[in-house]
Parts: sequence; C-alpha cells; structure tokens
Amino acid sequence: GKKRIELTMLFFIFLVVGSRIACVVEESIVDPEAKTLTTYTKNITYTRLMVVEEKCIFSVHPTNKEW
Repeated sequence: GKKRIELTMLFFIFLVVGSRIACVVEESIVDPEAKTLTTYTKNITYTRLMVVEEKCIFSVHPTNKEW
C-alpha cells in the first residue's frame, strides 16, 4: 500500500544520500480572526536530488469548536 511505497522511497533516499538528516525551513502564519494556522515547509538540503514543499492549514474543527 501507500505506507510501503513511502518507506521504500525513504530507504532509497537514505541509500543515495547516505544520511537520515535533512534541513528544512518552515514559515508559520497565524490568522487569529480566521482561527487558522498555515505552515509552509521546504527542504534546503539535497535540492539537486529532490524538492519537497508542503503547505498545511490547521483550523477549528467544524463540528467541535473546542478542537
């Protein structure tokens, strides 16, 4: 399944790069009015091998405002 593919990719990257450590930069934006937290993350090492960019938006749970 998907988890097996992810583990295989991680193992392959480890073999090619020779390290389990990578450096990333993250920017976090808090919007108190919208009650959201948005993060942007990207790698700054091994960029010749791969580019990883991630955007996550965290917000209040629609049916449970306490979350």
